[in-house]
Formats: sequence, C-alpha cells, structure tokens
Amino acid sequence: MLLKRSKLKNVVLPYGRSGAFGIKGQGAETLLERFRSFSVYNVASTCTVTVGPNKVIVPVGVTITWDAPDENNVINAYNTGAFAVECINCIVAGTIA
Repeated sequence: MLLKRSKLKNVVLPYGRSGAFGIKGQGAETLLERFRSFSVYNVASTCTVTVGPNKVIVPVGVTITWDAPDENNVINAYNTGAFAVECINCIVAGTIA
C-alpha cells in the first residue's frame, strides 16, 4: 500500500548497541525494532544472525548489512522482530523507520 506524500515518514532514527546478545545455550536475542537498515560487525568469537528462517554466521572481523528497499519514494522497513542475534562480542547498528 502506498501512502500519500503528505503521510510519508521520511525520518529514520539511529540504533546502536554493542556487547553480548542472547544468553549462551538459551538462544538468540530477538530485536523488536522495525529496522530500515541493519548491520552486524563481529568483534570476536561466534556470531549468528537469524533473519526469518535463515541463519547467517558472521565471521570475526566481518560486517554484514541488510537494507529494506525503497519503492516509489516510500521507505520500507523490516517487520518487528525480523532479526535475532546471538553473539559474545559484536556491534549492531542500524536505522529504525
């Protein structure tokens, strides 16, 4: 559904957090924000990001980014809880629509 130009929300908020996500052995931590863009940088050890049914293992020293595409000048965002992260030491940064 497209919104009228006067109702578009073209403002995004920054999001950032670092450290451990999830409790080892008890699964990943689901982030409840509606991300427009989402990046994970693995500082050390293991890091797994679950997006829907897919699990992505992020190697140490690597950043992986997901962006919701724009369509017809409408800013899209992922659904609430689209990303679950389990890591010992990583940095998560993104924008919230």
